[in-house]
Amino acid sequence: MVDLFHQFMVEAKKAGMAKMGRVALDGTKVKANAAVDKTWSADKLDEEEQKLLDDIDRYFAEAERIDKEEEETSKGKEVRGRKPVQKEAKSARRNMTAPDSRTMSTRSGFAQGYNVQIAIDCSSQVIVACDVVQDGNDKYQLRRMLSLARENIGRLPEKLLADAGYFSTREIDGIRGIKLFVATKSRRKTGLDEVLPIIEFGGRPTTKQAMELLLCTTDGR
Repeated sequence: MVDLFHQFMVEAKKAGMAKMGRVALDGTKVKANAAVDKTWSADKLDEEEQKLLDDIDRYFAEAERIDKEEEETSKGKEVRGRKPVQKEAKSARRNMTAPDSRTMSTRSGFAQGYNVQIAIDCSSQVIVACDVVQDGNDKYQLRRMLSLARENIGRLPEKLLADAGYFSTREIDGIRGIKLFVATKSRRKTGLDEVLPIIEFGGRPTTKQAMELLLCTTDGR
């Protein structure tokens, strides 16, 4: 599928289908063929593995004890099982059915799945970039998706539209040469009466204030 998408991008680029004036970015959670309760931490995996090893040791120990009683050769010796292996605690979690998937929060609750990212050229509706990530949110996908779009089409868009899930001061401050329209977490937009005093007194609005002010303009609505 990746090769097919790249072939399509090559043809779309040749035909000039993607104008790259405005590009909209969005993500969606796609469920994996796996259950959330099959996601275990590394410590849990080690614990289950040790249980199996202990069971195996008991079975072999019991078989050896029976053999020794029957042969009456070695009496009074303690049969020792395998010594438990001490391992460092780990915080990573892995699903037993789909190891590459992650537990993600969705509108209907938690689900085991993937985060699919898609960037679309607004004028032609052509997909200019797509990716599948393991992050549970979209917060740090702006720069990566712009990089993929430039790799596929050969240039960056003039404007990028994204919802509040993509708002990150670090991401936004690290992007140059593109007009970004990224919704903020706040439903209330910053008004001119709040930002203008900051500017008049020589202050500088924060990244969030500047974005909310931009979204109040005709171009940002």
